[in-house]
Amino acid sequence: MEKQKPMTPGITPAANGRFRARLSAGGERAHLGTFNTLDEAEAALADAKRIYRKIKGHSAGVRRDNKSGTPGVHWSEKDQRWIAKHGCTYIGSFREKWEATRARLDHEIYIKNKTR
Repeated sequence: MEKQKPMTPGITPAANGRFRARLSAGGERAHLGTFNTLDEAEAALADAKRIYRKIKGHSAGVRRDNKSGTPGVHWSEKDQRWIAKHGCTYIGSFREKWEATRARLDHEIYIKNKTR
C-alpha cells in the first residue's frame, strides 16, 4: 500500500476530489482557488506566500513614511480613504486598511497568474 503524502496546511480536499488552497495571514484569509492536483494547489499556495511576504515588506523595502506598512497602499488625506496601487496601476480606494492590503495582494496574484 502506497503511503499518502501529508496534507499541507492551507490546503483541504474538496468534495469533488479536487484541492482547495487558502492563504491565512495577519488575521485574514484569501481563497486562492480549487485545483485538480495537490501539487498545483501547493504551488499556488507557495506563490501566494511569497507574494504576501513581498507585499508586507519582508523582502521589499517599505518607505519610512509609509503609514500602512504595505508597499502600494497609502492613506489619502483628501479622500479619507486607503488607496491601493501596483506600480502605476490604480486598484481602488477603501475605508479599511486591510481591504486595501488584500486588494493589493489579490492584484499581485492576478498579475502573476495572468503571465503564466
